[in-house]
Amino acid sequence: MAGRFVSFANYDYLGLRPTPWSKRRRAVALEKFGIGALGSRLVGGQRSPHRSLETGLAKFLGVEDALTLVSGYLTM
Repeated sequence: MAGRFVSFANYDYLGLRPTPWSKRRRAVALEKFGIGALGSRLVGGQRSPHRSLETGLAKFLGVEDALTLVSGYLTM
């Protein structure tokens, strides 16, 4: 059965995955940081992209700081 649907199981809630901008950014990140099945931040430690993302989110939201979590269900 072919058709359009919305999946909330793949962490692409905003539909940004297929955009040319996101493809370029992923290529840059892959070249810079590599790829692998890494552990969570709690286990593997913080990496520079974590802090950059949080700093950018805080600035965008106009707040002092932000914290990103590995899973949406942990957010309250």
